[in-house]
Amino acid sequence: EGQREKVLACGVRADKVSVIHNGIDLTTYPGPAAHGIRAELGIAADAVFVVSAGRLSPEKNHAGLIEAARLVFEKRDDVCFAVFGEGFLRPELERSIEQAGISDRFFLPGFRPDVRALLHEADIFALPSHTEGLPNVVLEAFACKKPVVATAVGGTPEVVRQGRDGCLVSPGDMKGLAEAIAALAA
Repeated sequence: EGQREKVLACGVRADKVSVIHNGIDLTTYPGPAAHGIRAELGIAADAVFVVSAGRLSPEKNHAGLIEAARLVFEKRDDVCFAVFGEGFLRPELERSIEQAGISDRFFLPGFRPDVRALLHEADIFALPSHTEGLPNVVLEAFACKKPVVATAVGGTPEVVRQGRDGCLVSPGDMKGLAEAIAALAA
């Protein structure tokens, strides 16, 4: 519906626009990965593991997630973050992580073709995007029974129900994102 509203705002007639929601086939959804990503990254089994996935590009706002993580770390020392994906912002994000002094708890493992299987090890899925359609990655997190903390952009509010299966915050509200992550971690 969010994308439909954008198209209508551009002047396209309503009778020319149909909404077809994304979906995933749960019958072919993978189980947990054979090897553990926590062990690979050196994350303790009892740590709260927050995962995100997507292109390392501005609209996905992983720089904002780094800021939110820094705020979470001020309150909790048992949380770790990982962002799966690749993109041209990798060097900038790596510098931000290093400058924030959180390299031991915030990881960029790169693109992983097995990310759907790795999501099973997460405790929380985070989506800090500035813009989205209807993000498949949220559906994938739900397929692994993970709560989602996300910005209320695009179609995300159509699938993340506040307080029921996740938390929504305003776009750019990294303090709110951090508070929601910390609340779920608690």
